Amino acid sequence: MIRYLSSTSILLLPCLTLLNVFSWVAVEFTSLKSVILGPAERLIALLKIDAWIRERPKYKSSPEKTILFVSSSLGVAAAYLADYEIHRDPSPLSEPAIMYSHYKCLDRQISQSIGQTVRTINLSSVAALVSEDFLIAKEAVRLGSKPSLIILAIAPRDFLDHYTAAYHRSRLAQILLTRQASPSWDLKKSIQENLDKLLCKAWPYYSQRVEYRDLAVKKACESFNRSASLFAAIDLQVTSKTKSAQIEKTPEPTKQEAPRLTPLILKDDKLPEEVLVKFDNDYRGRYLPLDTDRWKLEMESLFQFTQFCQNERIPLLVVAMPITERNRNLLPKDFLTKHVKLVSEITKIPPTMFLDLMADPRFTPSDFSDTVHLRSKGSIKLTEIISEEIQRQHLLH
Repeated sequence: MIRYLSSTSILLLPCLTLLNVFSWVAVEFTSLKSVILGPAERLIALLKIDAWIRERPKYKSSPEKTILFVSSSLGVAAAYLADYEIHRDPSPLSEPAIMYSHYKCLDRQISQSIGQTVRTINLSSVAALVSEDFLIAKEAVRLGSKPSLIILAIAPRDFLDHYTAAYHRSRLAQILLTRQASPSWDLKKSIQENLDKLLCKAWPYYSQRVEYRDLAVKKACESFNRSASLFAAIDLQVTSKTKSAQIEKTPEPTKQEAPRLTPLILKDDKLPEEVLVKFDNDYRGRYLPLDTDRWKLEMESLFQFTQFCQNERIPLLVVAMPITERNRNLLPKDFLTKHVKLVSEITKIPPTMFLDLMADPRFTPSDFSDTVHLRSKGSIKLTEIISEEIQRQHLLH
């Protein structure tokens, strides 16, 4: 007992508590949280959840139906492009588009179908995998109230992606896992791990301590005109030389450059062939060689997702998002067949429904801006199909 009390972890507890109190005040009354989680970070899902929890009391006494929509960038793009086409908001290429947490087009379609007000909370996160979608949905249910329906929109990349962190090792997954862990003391884990867990329970912002540290380092380096790392210093030198060369060089008219390959498509245009080739190479690197171990873990997360919804008595609609034949051909045909078959088997457990649109002939190449993300035309088509499926399966009755 004396050894435990003399632990540096115990001595640091008051200091960490004060630090988290300060963090809470700074986050709640300044824009610090948006800076830390930022529109370019996957942790933006935490901002969306917090925004929903703050708004929930306004709708608590309302008879409206609530839908949680969880997906990767495919769901993000589909929701805001459909809404922009119909409601002219949010504007593409704007920060609200990246932060968007609604799906008004779907709300309108379903509300007209069932004759009751529906509100969708879009918690989709760029580059999220199924395991992270599951954690996001669990966190929303844990902090809020049970939704009337959860829609999980998936694609093969959500089960295998070499460009993402290992299973449950991303910052988003680590934060959510710690928040959702049991508050009881786990004798199998170290004192520090248990204290970290308890601190996250008492002060949720403690789980984002890495982001606070990185921001503090960045601001300090900017103040002293220093680089945070050797890599940043080299990158800064290269950027400075490039800018100097551009200033010295006489400007000459050049052809318009092709759009850069970004993790989230914010434009409603059909991208040129040279960019589509880059997308092929990008997804080839994400898919191949097939990481079957990761694929099995993500499939297990999908199964856990269905079990969670069954235990909570929440209908779950799993939608295999439409992707182009060009993208599907990057995967071995036998694997793709096996993938769809297993997803279909897992989603047979009530109250889960499966809507397979991955190779649906109703979607043509003109519906896509690249090889996977839908344009507004395709997004509206997707919205109508999902609305019809919800009505056909009576998922909101």
